[in-house]
Formats: sequence, structure tokens, C-alpha cells
Amino acid sequence: MDAVHAGTDRPPRFGELMRRDIAAVSFCLALGVATTNARAQSDGDPRDPVLETKFVEVFAEYRNFINWKAVSGDDPSVAEHEAGSSAGGLGLNFGLRLGGLPLWAQVGAYASSGLSTNTTLTNGDHIHGSIRDYGVGAGVRLMAFRTDRTAMFLWAMGYFDRNDGLFEITDGSERSEKRLHSAWTGDYGVGAIRLLDEMLGVEVGVSYSGIFDKKNADENLRFRIGMILNPPRDF
Repeated sequence: MDAVHAGTDRPPRFGELMRRDIAAVSFCLALGVATTNARAQSDGDPRDPVLETKFVEVFAEYRNFINWKAVSGDDPSVAEHEAGSSAGGLGLNFGLRLGGLPLWAQVGAYASSGLSTNTTLTNGDHIHGSIRDYGVGAGVRLMAFRTDRTAMFLWAMGYFDRNDGLFEITDGSERSEKRLHSAWTGDYGVGAIRLLDEMLGVEVGVSYSGIFDKKNADENLRFRIGMILNPPRDF
């Protein structure tokens, strides 16, 4: 029974992840400075970014866990294995602009469900698992391109991620077990905003979420669509 869960464990790599996030933040800062200077030189009077000094966004998300089936069933004791590798959920972000740069610090959280496993072991035992995934994190957002009401942006965030699994086990009797797994992970993406009026807009985005490890079951591609609240500067 333990075999089917062993493949989903991820060793903590906080130091490695932080080094990657620091590199991503440094890149965003350098690009932000270069973008601001280039606009100042070409326009003489650069426009303010589409977003004001702060924002709130709420979005629906869809995730495709690209390694989930292979890793969750990777054990000699597994005879048959099926897996649901997609999940859907909701997310929330808050952002605050950093000085005069087109750069925002942001914090956020998400929750999703839909991952599953359906495994038969060589001894005949059967295990069905349902997993929820949620996390909280912080990072930066760079507004790389903008017009009056439309903008494209990049982001990099570090999340503390948790998997909450319920496994129903049939091995001559029927019982269930809860299994929890926590780890640090990164999220790196690109998106676009279109303001509907001065305070409300729509946004779409796509990102890669993971630690760049094909043996990590939680690596996923993340797609999202939502609404963004853009309060006035003096709000």
C-alpha cells in the first residue's frame, strides 16, 4: 500500500528554489529598469502602467499534472495503474507596486481538486486516491508591455504547496487513510490584462509550476482566467 504513494514524495529543496527565485527576481528588476528607461528615452513622457499602485485578482484555474500518472504508479508492486492528471480550482492574489518601476510585489493562495489514482497491486490489493492541492506564496510581477487599457505581464512566485489525499484501500477489508505532503515549489508565467473600465478588468495567464524535476509528481502546467480589481491610487 505504501508503494503507490512513494513515487509522489518530493525532497525539500528550499535553498535551490530560493536561488532560482532570486535569479528570476533579479532578471525582472533588470528588465523593469531597462523597460522604464527605454520608454523614457523614446517617449519623453512615459504612460503609467495599466495597473495603479495596488490590485486584487480572483481567478479560476485548470492544471495539467504532466508527471502525475508516471510517478504516482512507479513501483514494482504496482500491477495496474490509472490516474486522473487534471485539477481545477480557484486562486486569489494581492499586489503592491514597488516604487516607480513597472513591478509589483504580490502574495496569493490557491486551492484545486481533481487529482486521482486507481491502483491494483501485485498482491491483489486495490487503492483509490483523491487528492486536493493548495498553497500560499509570494513573488513579483513585471508589466513588460502596456497600452492605455491592455497589458502583458510576467510573474515569478514561490509557493508552500500541500497535497491532501484520501485513499480508500481494499485488501480483504475496506478502510481509508489520509496522507499529507508539503513542499516548496515555484510558479513562472505570462499573462495579459484588459481593463473594462478604470477599476475592473479581465485577465488570462499560463504558467509552469514545479521544481524542474521529471520525478516530481506535482509538476504542472497552469491555465487561468479571472477578474482583476484596480483601485484608484488614493484608495
